[in-house]
Amino acid sequence: MKDSISPDVQIEESKTIINAVVKLNISDYMKRKVIGTMIWNITGASGKYKLPYISVLADKNHNLKVNHEHVFRKKILVEEILNNPDNLESILENAVACVVTVDEHERLNRVDRENPNLDGWVRYKLAKIEVWDKNNSEIIKY
Repeated sequence: MKDSISPDVQIEESKTIINAVVKLNISDYMKRKVIGTMIWNITGASGKYKLPYISVLADKNHNLKVNHEHVFRKKILVEEILNNPDNLESILENAVACVVTVDEHERLNRVDRENPNLDGWVRYKLAKIEVWDKNNSEIIKY
């Protein structure tokens, strides 16, 4: 029998683990690994591709291969958490993912390489990716 928990419990327990890990006397390397995994647990709590955000192209073309993409880059979130552990809750508000096509994911990677200090939805604007917000039934305005 497979163990499972609700998405809400998975998110809260992932936050608890992050909070505990940042206080441990272990290497930053291991902290980064665990925190990164917990961010994946948070953004994929309802399912890797069952996300509130999806690119219009991915939504309209179900035969295209897709990626689970962190809107606010995981690497940056991890560093923010390590540098400001008291702001964990507000930092994790940016633990948001979007379903994009493989081609769109590469365009985002290119934007990241060209603009390493950019993060969030502005990356999507520069990559010319239109995103559907399923919770509000509207296109994201950048």
